[in-house]
Amino acid sequence: MKKIILMLACASLMATSATAQEALVKDASKAFGGNVEAKAAALEKLTPALTNPETAKDANTWLTGGKLALGIVDEYTKLKVMGQAVDNDALATALDCGYTMLATALPLDTVPEIDKKTGQPKLDKNGNVKVKTKHSKEILSLLGGHVGDLAQMGDIFLGENQYAKAAEAYSNYIGFVQSPLATIAGAPVPADTVLGNYNFLAGYCTYFSDVEEKDYLTAFNYFKKALSLGYTGNQCKEFRDAAFLSNVQNMMTHENQKDNIIPFIDSAIATDPQSPNFYDIKGQVLLGEEKVAEAKALFKTAMEKDPNYGDSYLNYARALYEEANAYIAANSQMTDVQLKPTLIPIYEEAMPYLQRAIQLDKSENKTLQTQANSLIEDINYKFELLGHKK
Repeated sequence: MKKIILMLACASLMATSATAQEALVKDASKAFGGNVEAKAAALEKLTPALTNPETAKDANTWLTGGKLALGIVDEYTKLKVMGQAVDNDALATALDCGYTMLATALPLDTVPEIDKKTGQPKLDKNGNVKVKTKHSKEILSLLGGHVGDLAQMGDIFLGENQYAKAAEAYSNYIGFVQSPLATIAGAPVPADTVLGNYNFLAGYCTYFSDVEEKDYLTAFNYFKKALSLGYTGNQCKEFRDAAFLSNVQNMMTHENQKDNIIPFIDSAIATDPQSPNFYDIKGQVLLGEEKVAEAKALFKTAMEKDPNYGDSYLNYARALYEEANAYIAANSQMTDVQLKPTLIPIYEEAMPYLQRAIQLDKSENKTLQTQANSLIEDINYKFELLGHKK
C-alpha cells in the first residue's frame, strides 16, 4: 500500500470536495473484511465523502474511514506477528488517520433529540437537552482498543533510531491517554511510573531527534514531567539538566528570546528548588551580563544545595576573578601598589574555591580541573605582578 493514499484521505478536510452520495460510504464499508490493499483503496475512494456537505456531517462517514484506517493497522500487525516486513511509515499514518477520523466522528454522533411537533430539542427533567447516539459505542471501542498501538509505534521508530518519528508517536500516546476522550473510551489508565517512562522516552527522542533545530524546551518538559511522576530510571534527571542547559544556550543564540531566559530558569527553579545546576546556570547568565554580585549569590546557593557540585565552586571563583578585572578596568589610573589592597583579598578568596573545584572534578575530560588550573596560574601571575608572597 502506498503511504500517499492514506495521506490523501487524511488531508480531506482541506481537499476540494466532489459530489458524494450515501452509496459511496456504503460501498467503502464493503472493504472492512479485506486486506491492506482493499482497505486502502476503499479509503481513497471515500475521500470525497469526507468533504461533501451531504455526508461530511454524518458520523458514519468518519466512522467508516476510521474503521478502514485502523483495519489497516490490524492487518499490518498480523503481518508483523508472522515476521513479514511492514512499511512502518504507512502504519503510523494509518494509525494517526484512524484516530483523527474517529475523534471527528464522535461529536457528530451526539445529536439533540428533536420534538417532531415543535421542532425544538427535547429536554430532560433537569432542563438539559436530550441527546441520542448511534455509533458512539463502536467509536469508543475502537479508540480504546488501539491505545497500545500508539505506544508501540514509538517503540518501533525508536528501534530504528528514527527519533523524531518516535517522539511524535510517544507524544500522541501521552496526549491521548491523558485526554477526556480516553476516559470516555474506557482506555486503561497507565500507572504514574509507566506514564513517567513514556514521558522519558518522548523527552529522550525529542532530545536526540534528527531534525535541523532541536526542541530542547519540549524535551526538558517531558523529562520534568517524568520526574514529577516518580520516574527516576535511565539518568532521567541528568537528561533533564542537559536539556535545560541546551535550551538556555539555544535561547541565547536568538536575540528575540534573550528576555525569556531568566523567566525560563526561574520556572525551572520553582519546579525543583533543590537542583543546584539551575542556580548555577542562572548565575552564569547574570555573570555574562556583568551582574557579579547577583551571580556570586547564586553560585553560593548552588553550593548550599549540593556541596559537591563542582561547577558552582569554579564559577564562584570566576565571578571573583571578573570582579577583580572590573575593579582594574574602573581604576586604570592606579598603580599596582594602589590596586594591591583591594585585589589581593579577592584573589585569595578565589583560590580555595578553585582548589575545591579540582577536587570535585570526576569527569573523564577533567574540564573543571583544566579551567581551574588556568585561573590559578593567572592569579599566581597577578600575585607576582603585585609583589604578593603567598
